[in-house]
Amino acid sequence: MFSQLSTINPLLGAVGPLRVIFVHMDVPVDTAMARIAQRGRAEEKRVTTELMQSIESAHTAMQKTLASATDMEEFVHSVEHVRVDGDRSVATIAKEIAAIVRAAQADAV
Repeated sequence: MFSQLSTINPLLGAVGPLRVIFVHMDVPVDTAMARIAQRGRAEEKRVTTELMQSIESAHTAMQKTLASATDMEEFVHSVEHVRVDGDRSVATIAKEIAAIVRAAQADAV
């Protein structure tokens, strides 16, 4: 999966393996659809519940794939999955994600 990263391998010698954090904002489909309806954006008019369920399934599959990937140890030192409850206010979610990013930055120093 990550074999294409070999082209940047020389750069990794300077910085070392990467720490990867996937922040999954877990928003129930019903909540996402309600937010889309509330925004009323023309470009979101064609978004259906079925599409949102498909995206949710794809995220789950991606997490499983990344968790079992064995060809990235050379490039990635750790992979962390952080779930953020997206069924709360946008302001609360934003604060939590900002705190995750700040903590990751502090750990990197």
